[in-house]
Amino acid sequence: TSTIGIWMPTVGVKAQARPIAVPRAEYSGVCRLRIRGTTRRNFTSRANRFQNPDVLREEAAAFDGVRIAVTPAAQPEIGEAAQQRAGEVITAGLDEGDVKPDSWTIQPDGVGTLDLKSVRLRSPLRGIHNLRNAMLAIAVARSCGVSDEVAAAGIQAMPVPRMRTAWEIIGKATLINDAYNANPGSTRAAIELLESVAPEKQRVMVLGTMRELGDASDRCHDEIARAALVSGAEVIAGVGEYVKA
Repeated sequence: TSTIGIWMPTVGVKAQARPIAVPRAEYSGVCRLRIRGTTRRNFTSRANRFQNPDVLREEAAAFDGVRIAVTPAAQPEIGEAAQQRAGEVITAGLDEGDVKPDSWTIQPDGVGTLDLKSVRLRSPLRGIHNLRNAMLAIAVARSCGVSDEVAAAGIQAMPVPRMRTAWEIIGKATLINDAYNANPGSTRAAIELLESVAPEKQRVMVLGTMRELGDASDRCHDEIARAALVSGAEVIAGVGEYVKA
């Protein structure tokens, strides 16, 4: 029995992993995870790094006592926090980290692929941030003894959540709906996705209030509003807290 702490760009989880014996012909290894999630709330810079050490310390408690912590290579402050709490830290990313793909691509429509030796994984969720999420999942799977083939099949078969980079064609317009539980990190990722797709078309951005930010609410909304203004979108509409920003 091993315990693995997983930190993802939007959620930190502490998981209890237990290998399950299955026929070798079917799978090389499977993990059953009992997961406790903790949401991350205070992203402020473009790299989504924590600016409040108290928040980082509080959320890093997900790693207390775990044998293995899996953290994003693009956010070294999280790995540093995990080093003080976990037995081993494994970093995962696209171009850096202990676990990374041989190559990766993002298409103009935001669909990304990862090449992992003999396995090609097509992410069911659009955007570069979701490719990073997929690499974190691959790192966890390898730590549990799950093959890349099995992990990739599971990731590709996952259902796409409603209002999370949902892509819909309406006449000549393309609607990207990423309104589910918006926070500074997910909103920045959505802005980056909009920046990267269909540069030949007019881009319209509609921003809604991000909840549960506490005293940081005004500052976070102001920073996201500034990021939107320099994004290249031709039309920007803000509602709720963005009216003040």
